[in-house]
Amino acid sequence: MSEISSDQTDKHSSNELTNLLRVATSKGQELDLSECCYGPPTGKGVAYIATPMPYYYLLAGLARVIDATSVLENGTHFGGGALSFLKGMSHNADSKDYQLVTIDTNSLARVNLDHAKNVEIILGEAQKEQTITKAALLLPNKEIDIVFIDALKSAEFICEVVQQLVHHGLSAKYLILDDIAANDSMKSLWRILSKKLGNKAVLVSKLSESLRNQNTDMAILDLNQYGRQIMEEIGALFIPTRVCGVASEFNFMNVKKTTIAESKLFQSTPEKLQSDDQYTQLRRSESKAIFTLVTQYFSGKGKVLTVRDDNSDIAQLLFDAINLNDHDTTLNSERLINVFSPQYKLENQNSLPGRTLSQINLHNINSDSFRWTGEDIELAIVGPVQTQKQFSNIMSEILAHSIPGKTYILLRDFFVHYRLWASTTLAMLSEFIQLKATDGRSLIIKLNRTIPNHRLRYVATYNFTFDEMDSNLEILANKHSNSMLEIDLKLQLGWLRLNSGRISSALQLCQDIESTTDLTTMSVRLHKFRELKAKIEVQENETPIN
Repeated sequence: MSEISSDQTDKHSSNELTNLLRVATSKGQELDLSECCYGPPTGKGVAYIATPMPYYYLLAGLARVIDATSVLENGTHFGGGALSFLKGMSHNADSKDYQLVTIDTNSLARVNLDHAKNVEIILGEAQKEQTITKAALLLPNKEIDIVFIDALKSAEFICEVVQQLVHHGLSAKYLILDDIAANDSMKSLWRILSKKLGNKAVLVSKLSESLRNQNTDMAILDLNQYGRQIMEEIGALFIPTRVCGVASEFNFMNVKKTTIAESKLFQSTPEKLQSDDQYTQLRRSESKAIFTLVTQYFSGKGKVLTVRDDNSDIAQLLFDAINLNDHDTTLNSERLINVFSPQYKLENQNSLPGRTLSQINLHNINSDSFRWTGEDIELAIVGPVQTQKQFSNIMSEILAHSIPGKTYILLRDFFVHYRLWASTTLAMLSEFIQLKATDGRSLIIKLNRTIPNHRLRYVATYNFTFDEMDSNLEILANKHSNSMLEIDLKLQLGWLRLNSGRISSALQLCQDIESTTDLTTMSVRLHKFRELKAKIEVQENETPIN
């Protein structure tokens, strides 16, 4: 794929997008947005915001002036932004057909949007294939007028969402990214996009400081001329092999310091695996880890299990790796790949032979109440888990049916969103399990010895004190000194101390990390560290002096 040159993006007048957005803001002020309230805030503050946010007028006005007929929103919240878009679209002449599709992981907005016309709410995670598949079916025109991403404050999340859109043949005329200055990760993304697009990328705060929301800012990208190509490049920013040079700031594999175990588990055998680029829904390091776990550590004594993951590339990669395994090939037909996920469909398996899948697969399995009734598990791959209840339940069930000294578990996106209950759960089980490898996002663990039932029950209750969580997580981090695991665990420990009000202790931990570790070669960890330190400094300034 060829990259867009700066000469191409400079062909437009320097004021074209800025002028359009100023007109949009003015037109938006003419619309009645009194019904478009923000609702309950996601963070600290007042209990309820009953008025429109200032940028709602820009959203409504943009939909109006560009004569938008299709909008895709990610991050519905209470529905204020969606209603604003609808006000702008419905105001256009001739009563043309228009469609808004909005995505969120909760149904908070139903009270506002259930009776609205021309709007569809999708419950799900926007970076997931099945979610965008639903959206694509509701948006017959593949070129969407406006795509608005206002969910997780993560550059990686945005790139994954854009990658899914491109994968489904969707593109945007205008791409709006909220909270572009929320953290270092988002700021780095803006630096890349503004350099790439020049005058076709505008910060809302440059139009009017009053539009800036809580110092987070919003970016609007004009993609009319090179929409699909630019979206392909955005979607590939976290896949370094696809956009060489551009992805350097986000390259989570750009790590010079690593342990032998980490190096072994996150590197595949090139002569056996023809190309890990074929598994496009997986990050390169994950595909290597899965392949290596099967070909070098899977003996066929137990089953392969994936839980809470709709990614069909995982099952395909598992099957390919099993077929390349050096063990007796007659065992292959007995090694079932069991896929438990709320929305998994067997047809997603493409050409996978039916015998590799368990007949106990169901479409509506709830991972909150996941129960394993098959044989022992030798390899488990667990997708991103959203709640403590899900994680403790899934882990308890897997560990209860694992083979001591044999079973490996890959926890995908384990270190992404500071799910402290997940880290603490592993810390409480550290005498029975061994943390083997991390790439800064995912984690591989191994079961060393059988876990007594009473310990599993205790972990599932998650009735831990802060002191108990702190001490166990610190012990676990120290156990992995001088490794990437130590850094990832200490960053988790820092957030735990921050959340439990131990500001000075969290600050001291940050200072220890800074003095003993060179984070400049670890972009993902550096972003996390800076975010943690900034939060600590804010809390420190807000803490009253006695």
